[in-house]
Amino acid sequence: MNRDQIGIKAEFSKTISESDVYLFAGITGDMNPVHIDGLEAEKSFAGKRIVHGALVSGLISGVIGMKLPGPGTIYMEQDSKYVKPVFIGDTVRAAVEIVEVLNEKKRILKLDTKVYNQNNEVVVDGFAVVKAAEGSVGKSKNNKVSAEAFISKSAVIHEDVEIEAGVIIHDYVVIYPHTVIKKGTEIYDHCVLGKLPTSPGNTSRELKSIYEPLVIGENCVLCPGVVLYTGTQIGNNNLLGDFCSIREECCIGNNCIISRNVSVNYNTRIGNNTKIMDNSHITGNMVIGNDVFISVLVATTNDNTMGREEYNEDHVMGATIGDRVTIGAAANILPGVNIGENVIVGASALVTKNIPDNKVVMGVPARIVRDVDEPEKNVRGGVKSSVYILRPPISLLQFEMETCNREVA
Repeated sequence: MNRDQIGIKAEFSKTISESDVYLFAGITGDMNPVHIDGLEAEKSFAGKRIVHGALVSGLISGVIGMKLPGPGTIYMEQDSKYVKPVFIGDTVRAAVEIVEVLNEKKRILKLDTKVYNQNNEVVVDGFAVVKAAEGSVGKSKNNKVSAEAFISKSAVIHEDVEIEAGVIIHDYVVIYPHTVIKKGTEIYDHCVLGKLPTSPGNTSRELKSIYEPLVIGENCVLCPGVVLYTGTQIGNNNLLGDFCSIREECCIGNNCIISRNVSVNYNTRIGNNTKIMDNSHITGNMVIGNDVFISVLVATTNDNTMGREEYNEDHVMGATIGDRVTIGAAANILPGVNIGENVIVGASALVTKNIPDNKVVMGVPARIVRDVDEPEKNVRGGVKSSVYILRPPISLLQFEMETCNREVA
């Protein structure tokens, strides 16, 4: 608990229904006709039934207990002034802001508490004094955090973070400054987001001091332990598996799967609908197209000098992989190669040179064994797409034997 948390805000909105009023009257015993009897209420100053003031101000308690400071908070004092009546059917918004740390050691806070109606008019004005639970108030000043986001009290959120509606952040997530998380995304335990790349000085690639923010798109799922560096853009509807890592200045398209323990190095572009399976390594300065499938344990590299020469992007360059490429398990892709569209790379193949479109390659080093058959045109939702049909499979042993027989002949 510290004075940097002054200015943190949280809100909760609710439309008050007739059943809310009846339930509150039954629980409290307050059967005042101005609340429950329409005919009697017509004779009152308001001319119709009004909502219990305590029901309206009670929404403040919900914000304090569940959002700011959050679970474990103890009320010590509440002062409320009822400025305007609230009617059945009104939508009210309870807003809480930390305005003073009264006792830092004991975590005692003074909060500004207000309730607004749908016209943004203040209907309840006041303040509260509360004792916050230890470790609460994880959100820092200057954040733009939607009242409709759920954030665990154990999460650590640094300054200037933007979190949109419907975001769910689980325990022990760390979010570094300037990160943007779009609506509907769920982030599981121990993820680290917006990390700056660091080095003690023994890396050959020079790091920047300033990067663009990390932006995570809508409706993504980040499984436990995901690490995303700053400067990276993650599209919509992506699944990032347990403990995958994506370095700085990468761009991931929409509807992708980056599976468990996958590492994506710096400045790499990955298209839409691409899947990269467990324990694969995607090197830096690489381009991967749309609708690509990369199986497990695939390794890619970007430096033919293997670090013997000073880093220079003229020679440190990963592969370019075209659309609709399929790469089998444990394949190795060497630096700078260009894999054309609709290529199939067999399991354990070692790709050392460029591959034209629509080829099947296998072996060490990888060799072309056949074409992929001509595409059949198919229409899905009015848009033409290509479906490619493979010939019957051939084993690597068969391929080697056929090649040997042709050479003997």
